[in-house]
Amino acid sequence: MKENVKLGIFEASAALCSVLTFVFLFLPCYHEADGFSLNMMQIAFGNTKAEANGLLIFAFILLVVGVLASIALTVLLFLDKTNEMLTMILAIVGGVLVLIGGVILMCGIFITGLDKMISELGLVQGVWGFSIGFFLVPIFALASLILSYPCGLIVLHHKDLADEANVKVITK
Repeated sequence: MKENVKLGIFEASAALCSVLTFVFLFLPCYHEADGFSLNMMQIAFGNTKAEANGLLIFAFILLVVGVLASIALTVLLFLDKTNEMLTMILAIVGGVLVLIGGVILMCGIFITGLDKMISELGLVQGVWGFSIGFFLVPIFALASLILSYPCGLIVLHHKDLADEANVKVITK
C-alpha cells in the first residue's frame, strides 16, 4: 500500500474525530435538576444565564480551523497532491488546534462562571452537573491529535529512513 494512502487513512480518521468534536459541541454539557441544560455552543455564544465569552468564541474558531486543516490534508493525501513538509504542517496544525479548541470549550462552564452561580456544593448535592458533551468533546479532540501523529512526524520518518540507508552503506 502506498504511503500516501496509509497516511490518508490516519488523517481521515483524525478528520472524522475532529468533525465529531465539532458535532458534540451541540450535545448538552451542563444540566440542572429542574431540567434546564446548555450545550457548549450556548455557553460560548451566550444564553439566559451567561453572556457570550470572547475566549470561548476564539476557541470555537480554533476548532473550526483545525477541522478544516484536517479535512484539507485528508483530501490532499488521497489526491497525492502534497509534499512531506505540507503534510507535517497541516497535521500538526489540525491536531493541535482541535485539541486546544476542544479543551478550552470544555472549560467553558468554569470560564463563564456557571459553576459559581449555583455553587460548587450544588454539584455534590445534584443541583447541577456535567452532561455527555462535557466528556465527549475533549476525548474526541485528543483522539484527533493522536491520529494526526503519523502525518505530523513524516519528515522525521523520512530522515530516519535516509540515515538508516546511509549507515548500511558505511558499514558494508
